[in-house]
Amino acid sequence: MEMEYILSDLDDTLRFGFCMGKAFSDAFNNTNGNTSTASTISNANNTSDNTSDLKNNNCVSLPRTIYLYGDLGAGKTTFTRAFVSAFAGAENAEVASPSFTLCHEYPTIPEIYHADLYRLPNDSNLPEELHELTENMLLILEWPERLKEAEREENRLELHFSIVQEENRVKMSIEELDNFENSCEKKRRIRLLIYGEKMISSKDSLKKALQNCFESKK
Repeated sequence: MEMEYILSDLDDTLRFGFCMGKAFSDAFNNTNGNTSTASTISNANNTSDNTSDLKNNNCVSLPRTIYLYGDLGAGKTTFTRAFVSAFAGAENAEVASPSFTLCHEYPTIPEIYHADLYRLPNDSNLPEELHELTENMLLILEWPERLKEAEREENRLELHFSIVQEENRVKMSIEELDNFENSCEKKRRIRLLIYGEKMISSKDSLKKALQNCFESKK
């Protein structure tokens, strides 16, 4: 199943990331019987609690794995920074690209692992340390296309980032991508692809949670 969003600028990308993070945070708190954290996050960010469908629907279960696809400068790390900010403990998390370190661990509730496989060859195995994640952790994985097909998580959410090209433009040049201000002003398209029974059963609730969160920011 697929959903698609067009984000007009960097602020929209950050808002989308926060709303996605809030949906996952609320679902986690509901699963673990802890709704106070979600309420605190909502109040701290001056948003009404519009994710009640996720918190009150006992059938909703979101996967612990999110794959991020997209070229350099497409907004993957920006999304992750906003996603993490929606969780309790985010004030102690310094989100940055893990391209050189392979993986960053953020002390949120639940813990979030942020990994980047950019420097691995195609058809790689998932690094051993990432096999040891428990059900009480989340994994955000950049450049998952480096993985062998058999290594990909069955129940997962895929986000495909791309910069919306201007008319008669084929792609942005490397110089433009290196220009942070220029890149931030570009529209971005995010396609959400849902795999596994866990995500398919929660697709409508996730879509509504994102819509309500976006509307509450207007």
